Amino acid sequence: MFNHRQRAPTASALSPMQVGRIHRAASTSIEPPAVLTVLATVIPCDTYHLAAVRVDDIDRATGDFPITAPDGCHHRVAVGLHGAIALHNAVGGRKEGHLVPDPHGGPLKPDGDTLDYARQLVADAHPSIDFAWSFTSIRECLVDALFERNVPYWIVQAQMGLGSVRLDIEGNEGIVAQRAAIEWLGVRSGLRPISPFEFIDLATIAADALADNERLRRGRRHP
Repeated sequence: MFNHRQRAPTASALSPMQVGRIHRAASTSIEPPAVLTVLATVIPCDTYHLAAVRVDDIDRATGDFPITAPDGCHHRVAVGLHGAIALHNAVGGRKEGHLVPDPHGGPLKPDGDTLDYARQLVADAHPSIDFAWSFTSIRECLVDALFERNVPYWIVQAQMGLGSVRLDIEGNEGIVAQRAAIEWLGVRSGLRPISPFEFIDLATIAADALADNERLRRGRRHP
């Protein structure tokens, strides 16, 4: 597996606010390295496995997705509102394939070239971001912030895609516990809190747009 530290030795410890700035800058681009960066800033899983998540495995009903841990086991990771938006934008209208595909259809590898391109896109969007960062330093910052907040170890472990040591906490309770922690982390990173009502409004707009597109398609088939 690619070791980011070997290619980005200058990346130093980040603050949550710096991660938030990277998130906002990367969000201005639809290039795959930027998409992976946006995901990394709100979902503290290993980017190698995050990019490889299957689109059709994302459970929109429960708000989580399965990820393969380094030991080969599959674990479910719950997302907050910002994570859901990042996943939704990464998927687009696709029904299958990897979450962040490379030009050949395989998962985008977070190697040195991907990181360099992502850094360039971020710097182009916000030239004031002149500090060094890597996918690893982003993840370490998010995890450290959760521990500093005294978030229970089992929740942090679950958010990292490593499963949960609390086998007695499963189902909805485990999902809600993860979601609460990652929602707080988004605020800590300076991301604007999203109102649940705003989410409903956005869903309504999206549903109306989908219905309009379907009517247009039917109209073209039946002039």
